[in-house]
Amino acid sequence: MYKYFYIFLLVLTAALPAFADVITDGSNDSDDSTVYLYTGDSSVKDPKALDSSKFTPMPDRFSLGYTREPHWFRISVTSESDKPILRYILLEDGFMFDRVDFFQFSSGKLIKTTRDGVYVPADKKEVFYHGAVSVLKNEGKGRTDIYVRTETKTPCVINLQIRTDSEFQHNEKLRLFLLSLLTGAMLAIAFYNLFIYLSLRSREYVYYFIYVISAVIFMQAQTGFVIDMYGFYGDMRTNLFISVYMMSVFLLLFTQQVLETKKHLPVFHKIFNAIIFIDVSGIAAALVFGMKETLFLQTPFVQITSVAMAVLSIAAIMKRIHSAWYYFIAVGISIVTIFISSMLLLGRTEYTLFTRNAYFFGCVAEAILLSWLLSYRINSLRSQTIRAQQELIDMKDKTNRVLESLVSERTKELEKKNEELENLAVIDELTGLYNRRVLLATYEKKLKNCIEEKKLLVFMILDVDFFKKYNDFYGHHMGDEVLRKVAQVLTHSFRRTNDSVFRIGGEEFVVLFMADSEDEAGQTAEKLRENIEKAGIEHVHGINGRITCSVGVFCVSSEDTQFSYVYRIADEQLYIAKNSGRNRISLFKPSQDSL
Repeated sequence: MYKYFYIFLLVLTAALPAFADVITDGSNDSDDSTVYLYTGDSSVKDPKALDSSKFTPMPDRFSLGYTREPHWFRISVTSESDKPILRYILLEDGFMFDRVDFFQFSSGKLIKTTRDGVYVPADKKEVFYHGAVSVLKNEGKGRTDIYVRTETKTPCVINLQIRTDSEFQHNEKLRLFLLSLLTGAMLAIAFYNLFIYLSLRSREYVYYFIYVISAVIFMQAQTGFVIDMYGFYGDMRTNLFISVYMMSVFLLLFTQQVLETKKHLPVFHKIFNAIIFIDVSGIAAALVFGMKETLFLQTPFVQITSVAMAVLSIAAIMKRIHSAWYYFIAVGISIVTIFISSMLLLGRTEYTLFTRNAYFFGCVAEAILLSWLLSYRINSLRSQTIRAQQELIDMKDKTNRVLESLVSERTKELEKKNEELENLAVIDELTGLYNRRVLLATYEKKLKNCIEEKKLLVFMILDVDFFKKYNDFYGHHMGDEVLRKVAQVLTHSFRRTNDSVFRIGGEEFVVLFMADSEDEAGQTAEKLRENIEKAGIEHVHGINGRITCSVGVFCVSSEDTQFSYVYRIADEQLYIAKNSGRNRISLFKPSQDSL
């Protein structure tokens, strides 16, 4: 939407010179509208002392460049009717002249004198107007010659005309309407970017805002709009030239921010800082010493600044800096129009409607294009932000996947370590059998299964005979080896799924297994005893010179039987076997229960 608005403003700006044609070229009733420039001694103040042979015809509009000398001009009008016609003698841009004197002669006789210029108070002016103006006195038929003497230290364009009252009023209304329209549009662009600044807090927007406001002040001062529209009268030239310095300062600051010169083009950044310092010094000099004393420095300095910005824009394009092409086009238009206007003011190019309005057009076009640049920059930054966010999301997803993989691997490692730790907690390190810590839980689980399958749970406790003597004679390291061999015999003897073997401490072991009857339980226990004896492990202090064992057996048939009771009974049977001579089993019979 903003793109079409900017295009409309560009078209409107380009069309202003055409409207200016309507404004400045109104028809008049003079027989000879040619303006003549006096080439003799212009220091004289009495028009009667002028040599008429030294008046040279000039184009409709022209510039005399920088000069401190006064100038004389002549223009004539011939009336064919005795009917009074209200007409004006106009010197456009009269607000740029220190003094303008009009002398009207009819038939060689001075009939009226009018004084105008910036130093004439508003209430003393014959007509309140931004230009110098004098009402043409009507003397009936005949020729009237008007001599105009001007004094100024400002380069001005001479645009001397005679207009009727209707032409004057019509053109002034049209002029004010067009300038109001364009001023409103410029202010709308300025405040739109100011609101963006308030949202984003990005300095380039406030720099742009002040730049455009300075451009509006410049245009109003240059066209005399502030005089005709607001009624402010006085010397506008100081405001005009200070606004040019302000435009330069904030355009340079805007450039540094948008093109990031400190980062990408540090040399140009320092050059621009120096130019900004000189601009600020120019503003101070104009305020302290007056515009007239510093004016001669402004035009060449503005040209140098423009060239520096042009070179910078080319360097930015070569560096592939974001939005450099927009800046290059905007600055290019501004440089061309500044050059044209400068040449006009210096009197080195012909006055045309385009050259007269070139700088005005360039300021507006540059402001519009720079605002377009900011809009483009917002979209680009938004796109970059979206891409950056997407990259962050992708990176986050990738990181999460890596982390999930690492966590999964780490979890597996921890589970493995935990399993190892659990095994260390429930496994006897010497024999590899379960230890006492898991005996109770295993007992309860197996008892429940046996009750469900209607079988007996056999609790068998085994003790190695004369093990202390073995350790004392063979050493503890050999004792450990005996325990490992006994454990191997136990695990080979009880291989079924429901069989569990434990080492509960020292030389004592426990076996839990299922049996259909007490006889089967006794036979299994006896078979184990025989296997240990047949293992042939030497023991000089043992029975028959071998390692043997004593076994206590208890068969559990009730789910309510407590572990402590079972353990106690089995342990009592173990001691019965030991006290009976060792190397035997003792099976608990219900009739033995004294409880």
